[in-house]
Amino acid sequence: LIFARHPALQSIAMMSIIGILSVVLITFSIEPVLFRWLTTYSKGTRKRPVTFLDFIFSIWSGILFIGGGAMLSVIAGILQLLPGDEQKKKLFFHKLLKHSTKALIYSNFLSPKKFINPHGEDFSKPAIIIANHQSHIDLMILMLQTHKVAVFTNKANYNNKVYGKALKYAGFIPAYTGHEDATKQLARLVGEGYSLAIFPEGHRTDDSHIRRFHKGAFYLAEKLNLDIIPMVIHGPNEMLKKSELFLKRGTITVKIYPRLLITDSRWGEDLREKKHAIQEWFRHEYATLKEEAETPEYLAGFIKQNFIYKGPILEWYTKIKIRLEADYRFFDEIIPRNGIITDLGCGYGYLGLMLSLRSAARTVHGFDYDEQKIKTVAHCAVAGSNCTFEQADITRIALPPSDVFILNDVLHYFPREKQQDVLLRCMQSVHSKGMIIIRDGDKALKKRHRGTRLTELFSTRTGFNKTEHELEFISESMIRDLVDLSNFDFEVIDKTQFTSNKIFIITKKQ
Repeated sequence: LIFARHPALQSIAMMSIIGILSVVLITFSIEPVLFRWLTTYSKGTRKRPVTFLDFIFSIWSGILFIGGGAMLSVIAGILQLLPGDEQKKKLFFHKLLKHSTKALIYSNFLSPKKFINPHGEDFSKPAIIIANHQSHIDLMILMLQTHKVAVFTNKANYNNKVYGKALKYAGFIPAYTGHEDATKQLARLVGEGYSLAIFPEGHRTDDSHIRRFHKGAFYLAEKLNLDIIPMVIHGPNEMLKKSELFLKRGTITVKIYPRLLITDSRWGEDLREKKHAIQEWFRHEYATLKEEAETPEYLAGFIKQNFIYKGPILEWYTKIKIRLEADYRFFDEIIPRNGIITDLGCGYGYLGLMLSLRSAARTVHGFDYDEQKIKTVAHCAVAGSNCTFEQADITRIALPPSDVFILNDVLHYFPREKQQDVLLRCMQSVHSKGMIIIRDGDKALKKRHRGTRLTELFSTRTGFNKTEHELEFISESMIRDLVDLSNFDFEVIDKTQFTSNKIFIITKKQ
């Protein structure tokens, strides 16, 4: 067409060529850059990719932070020039600082905040407040607790051109100040009723693990005879990492503990022993709070977001599947928190990911026949070192000795003799007191089984689930016959009303 003499044909040809070249240019230049920005950051792959809603909230929070910081610096400058009682002016400024911080934190209204204060600490008596340090958000969380607080801050913040003047006027102390100078400044602030907030780690952590404590906070508590108020923070690390400036939605949980006395003998004799003992106590309390906060519902959000930008059908399927499975709470409750777990026919690995995220002491191995599904889940950023996925035919591979075998909606893809063979090999490979968990449609429940069979036929005929054989569903009697011949206990759980899916739990006796 480009060589045609008719101008209309030449015009059509030029439009087609420009269109095709534009698509090629965007596909190989703009799209890869955009995808990398959405899914990675300076330290590697994001556990949760950037979404449009996160992008909007990040921009909004950035504008509020910069604008609010600049406004507070201007107000600080005005207050310095105005006559009057300096202590009253600073008290007013601290109240303004607290309310500004509260406005910024709560402007991200899609991020739940939970404050646990079982002993009713009101911060009325000056103390040293210590907290773990994961993100810039931690500082604002500390300032939310009381307006009468000064914070140890780093040089970059103290001399910041936007909000540095506000921090200086508020009496914040630069971290590079020596212990003697800091003690003098703090003594004056304590006399005015102020507490001091310190992050004993000194720096933010990128992986949320609590690093080694420095002794500064404990030295000051001992020198000035002040109580220590421990505050454990969970969540900000996944919202605003140390290595990036992009804010994402998330859940913040804060727990305030009873005051500690540095003179208490349970912490040891010298300052080094006390620092180490409080550090270990803090790590234990953080692990406990993490366990309580990172529920299956919380972790399901991470798993769902690891399957976006991988096609709209898979994204939709992931959300529906995890919701129908009630975030896999049942499996998490019955499976021990430590041990080797083998998921046979793991599919996209949703269950394996959930189990491994709930407990680092679980080692999860997932096997599936579909190579594409294995490649997809293997590239999920939330898959840690305790969770592996491998493409394999479970009827042929040597099964690894395990504490738990899971056969979740997989047996009906094989003929009866292969179903029995897989089950017998699981029973041979499971450890003492281990379990085999089977969930599948029971063909004996004829009325309820119709819907189960129809959905499975649809998934295989459309190619979403691959199979080499005709579907052949199991029955409870077949499982019982196998168990009756061996040293196993047998339990049946039937919680569904509209499908024939049952859960069979086979436990190996000691």
